[in-house]
Amino acid sequence: MMAMPLMIVIWLPAFEQLGLLDELLSFSKPAIRGQMLTDKLKLIGKTLANSADLIGYDRVLFARPELQDMLLKKTPSEKIHLAKKIITFDHDQDGITVTFDDNTTARGDILVGADGAHSAV
Repeated sequence: MMAMPLMIVIWLPAFEQLGLLDELLSFSKPAIRGQMLTDKLKLIGKTLANSADLIGYDRVLFARPELQDMLLKKTPSEKIHLAKKIITFDHDQDGITVTFDDNTTARGDILVGADGAHSAV
């Protein structure tokens, strides 16, 4: 089964700030124009403007597994928590504390919910 490409524009400045933009672009493909289709391939929208003119970055496409691999390689393993459910998270001026359903906690500067489009985070 082929991986579903992911089109991304808004995150490119964040990847640049993290020093990951060049690596992301190394496995991305340009997406000059875009169309949004229903599951029945009915056109429901399209991009009309060049995103680089609007926000300074082109649209790019890449496979989710490639993005996941890059992020996993760049992140210390102790910072990644898989197969856990977040019960609460609280933030203060020093960072974020997360409590999981197994009563463990984690503390960091940012919290990324990478469990899909309907993530509660």
